[in-house]
Amino acid sequence: MTTVLVAVLMGTASAVWFSPPIRVLGQPTDESTAQPAELMAPQTRLPQIRLLAALIAGLSCWAIVTGLVGMVLGAVVAGAVHLGIGVMEPASIRTRRQQIERDAPLVADLLSCCLVVGASTHTAMAAVADAVGGPTQQLLAESAARIRLGADPLTEWSRLAAVQPLAPIARAFTRSTVSGAPLADLLLEVANEQRSTLRAGLQERAKSAGVRTVGPLGACFLPAFILLGVVPVIASLVTQLLGG
Repeated sequence: MTTVLVAVLMGTASAVWFSPPIRVLGQPTDESTAQPAELMAPQTRLPQIRLLAALIAGLSCWAIVTGLVGMVLGAVVAGAVHLGIGVMEPASIRTRRQQIERDAPLVADLLSCCLVVGASTHTAMAAVADAVGGPTQQLLAESAARIRLGADPLTEWSRLAAVQPLAPIARAFTRSTVSGAPLADLLLEVANEQRSTLRAGLQERAKSAGVRTVGPLGACFLPAFILLGVVPVIASLVTQLLGG
């Protein structure tokens, strides 16, 4: 049984690991129709790792418990591991999202400045993309190139609205186009709001850091307290009772 399990695990690991990496949000067949979130998602082996971890967990439970109960328990554990890993956000995607969140207020400020001096929409977007760099540059440069080639600016900003940190900026462009409100002023308001939201989020995370450290500190100090403070007292009492 153990030999068969090891063989199955090694075969599964080889098949999953050496398969081509795919995009987390789906590999588009044509980049011209890809959404911004798909364009910014790097290739990753998370789906392969997710499947491999689920199989290993399920087969391990089956090997330990054995029988029909082990098979059922292994299936339940495999499904739980598969779902648990699925709801986790990959570190690369989280890093990119956080970078775009930090860039969003600056993007709104710079776009407002470019529009005030008379730059066109795609020129402003291209200039801001070169200034901020990183994943935000990829998103803005892509849309700027499309607008320069004749795409509808509203359509491009609707695509960018799929990236949550850029959604308020996209709504400002749409509102300005529909209502005729000064876009530069709207972008300044968006920048101030996003900067306040970002500051509030940082303050909230700083406040919750103390709460999150209680568990690790308790796990470190509680065993030491028991061993050094409680165990000697109990041992002394037991010794006195037995001696008496």
